[in-house]
Amino acid sequence: MAIVPGHTEEPDLWLELDPLAPLPDDPRAWLKAVVERDAKGPVTLAESREGHTDLGWPFQAVHAVVGDPGAPAIEQRLAVFYQFLDFAGAVLVRGGQLARWDAHRTQILELLGKARPDFATVEPVALADLLS
Repeated sequence: MAIVPGHTEEPDLWLELDPLAPLPDDPRAWLKAVVERDAKGPVTLAESREGHTDLGWPFQAVHAVVGDPGAPAIEQRLAVFYQFLDFAGAVLVRGGQLARWDAHRTQILELLGKARPDFATVEPVALADLLS
């Protein structure tokens, strides 16, 4: 999904949403897999912070840089990991142009701070759902 429209070529900011899933047994491995997904070079974690959404749901935001250390970055990444009761969700924002990334980073963080779960499903979530 392009977050900054209006370009005639490929967008320079992407937003990837992962579906809600049960909390992972190994949160560090899950975090690493999301941050490194489809990276076109080595990934260096630059910053990590914990916070809460506007509604009080806990999250961890991780800023990472893709590219060889000492060389210009290929891509900036912001991965946000949410915990909603016994479920987890992740958002990965990727940006290829550092100037645009810096210009929109605060807006992106504000937007992701408004996240809330959607527990709607047609699938049974408990044994009682199968018996009714």
